[in-house]
Amino acid sequence: MFYAITRTTISSRRSLQLKAPSPITPATPRILRYRRCGAGIALIASICGTLKTASADRIVLAPTGSTLTELSYKSEFALGSTPGTDYVWQSYSSADGIELEINRFESPSARKKQWSMNIEYPLPTMLNLPALSVGVRDLTGTGMDHGALYLATSKKVALSSQQRVLFKRVNLSVGVGTGPMGGPFAGIETRLALGPTLSAEIYERRPNIGVGLPLLRDLQLNGFSLNGHLFYGMSYHWSLR
Repeated sequence: MFYAITRTTISSRRSLQLKAPSPITPATPRILRYRRCGAGIALIASICGTLKTASADRIVLAPTGSTLTELSYKSEFALGSTPGTDYVWQSYSSADGIELEINRFESPSARKKQWSMNIEYPLPTMLNLPALSVGVRDLTGTGMDHGALYLATSKKVALSSQQRVLFKRVNLSVGVGTGPMGGPFAGIETRLALGPTLSAEIYERRPNIGVGLPLLRDLQLNGFSLNGHLFYGMSYHWSLR
């Protein structure tokens, strides 16, 4: 009996040793590329979704009813697809939320660089009412919108739980301006759940579109279509508190 058990055990071990492992099919280069692309997209989405974006003081070029966060600074530039064409904005918001902006525009068709000093003042509103501001552009008369006055208002749209799957926020802005600003203007700015921001407006009777992609905290890569011309650039916003 002991001999039978021992023989059975040895036979079982031999059968286990002689059993060939299941073949594993190696991943093809195409499958590996798909896996890498999927991992890269997931990583970018997770990073963008956690980054912070600054409050918008402009839709694309048109003002909004909101100014920059108090005691903060924003620097932005946009380079045109046409060589020698560019925008530069430098903005500062005081402790009261009053925003001072210096804007420079350069174009090969212009005889010299155009500089503007703009001021925007936020008006007090009740809780949950749209943000409201008044402003004047090009105080120095050396830019494109000399002496243009405007009134702008912005409202954050309430989103349902289903809409929050795609959007983190949606802001609507409307306003009216005098002189070179060309009367009424309106636009929408939204931040997607994955992080990028999309903006569209009608300003000076022309459509403008903007796309923003957060890179680091308060640093954003931007692309624009301004008056039918393509621009790309970056913006950086930080708080002085």
